[in-house]
Amino acid sequence: MTERAPVTPLVLANCSVIDVENGDVLSGAEIHVEDGRITAVGRAPGGRDRNARVVDLGGGWVTPGLWDCHAHLGLLIPDPTNYGFFETQARRSIRAGQNAIDALRVGITTVRVTGEAEYIDLAWRDAFATGQFTGPRIFGAGHLMRCTGGHLNRGPKQYQYVRDAIEIDGTTEAMKQTRQQITMGVDLIKIVVTGGMQAGEGVGDLQLTKEEVAAICTIAHGRGRQVTAHAGGGQATRDALDAGIDAIEHGYDLDEQTIDMMAERGTFLVPTIGVTHDDEFACEHMWPDATRAKASRLAPAHRETVLRAKESGITICSGGDKYPIAESGLREIQRLVDVGLTAAEALRAATINGARLMRADDWIGTIEPGKVADFAVWARNPLDDIGALDELRRVYLGGRLVTDAGSDGALNPADRARGVSRIGIPDDVAVVRPTYEESSK
Repeated sequence: MTERAPVTPLVLANCSVIDVENGDVLSGAEIHVEDGRITAVGRAPGGRDRNARVVDLGGGWVTPGLWDCHAHLGLLIPDPTNYGFFETQARRSIRAGQNAIDALRVGITTVRVTGEAEYIDLAWRDAFATGQFTGPRIFGAGHLMRCTGGHLNRGPKQYQYVRDAIEIDGTTEAMKQTRQQITMGVDLIKIVVTGGMQAGEGVGDLQLTKEEVAAICTIAHGRGRQVTAHAGGGQATRDALDAGIDAIEHGYDLDEQTIDMMAERGTFLVPTIGVTHDDEFACEHMWPDATRAKASRLAPAHRETVLRAKESGITICSGGDKYPIAESGLREIQRLVDVGLTAAEALRAATINGARLMRADDWIGTIEPGKVADFAVWARNPLDDIGALDELRRVYLGGRLVTDAGSDGALNPADRARGVSRIGIPDDVAVVRPTYEESSK
């Protein structure tokens, strides 16, 4: 295990600190950091260490580091060339790590991985946490769990070198595989309750039964893990809520009854709204026409889900669900504003709400004494215009500077996905594969 060297005390001066809890701004502020934690915040907080390194942020706007609450490090969504089917585990592992590192460079300091092949997410989580590499904090689910032939199972067109999911049938298998996931060290359990955007399935189609979900929740909750469910709507989603799930991913078409159940139970929602409300991304990344058409059909219901959740007081979290994270994670926050959240609500969805989702809000997610010093510094106030997230100046992780825009004053968005092409494949890898008619998640 690599021990990180002590960090010189740090003072970030001449900045405006955004309180994401209530949308207030403290201008002319200082943030004091020692040993990776915030020790003071204020206009003249006092107690400045005489040996501290003082950094003038030039009036920049400071938010907590951003969260992407629904990401896959190595899963290519979309994958128009079918590269993933023939990618070795070694190549996928390297690409997954680079995807995470690129996310950190644009201000995403924490990534919640909702399914990854061969526990690659856990390997990178530990490598980043121990200082072997510099990357975001990761909460990992390991393999997602689905029924035989369930969502993302492409029949004969399977991955050749990695196992992308665990397939379970019946309560005995459900309990056994949940225990196995926990033994491998996952932070959460991800299950697939209904169909999704894949061709040939409806977003409300039953996949895991209520009994299977209840068995998973019993084991997971008994070991202190939350259970989050890919769920599009319908009775299958309500059954999963009754069975005890903690969060819903997507929620493409949640009716009032389902929303009421979520509000009553305190269930979180990670809507991944960009799946249905970002056709520009879909076109640029060559999503299949059938998937784009399905997304368009679901878009009104998906937007209504988010608005109903907001009105009902459900905690909404931001998660991009597309590759690369550095692009989709920021776009998701902007799309949340497009469908009706305020900029302040969208920032909460991408900061403190993610921390609450992972029961980590006692040490991360806001800028206040005692919490870890994860910050993003912006050239403009994102509360006034969420588009300011395109104008990044600096990123700090645990009080360490990991991104600096330099003399230009703001990081060029074109520099975000370093070494990654628009469709997510390393530019220097030539891929010639059979063409399958595939659908994105």
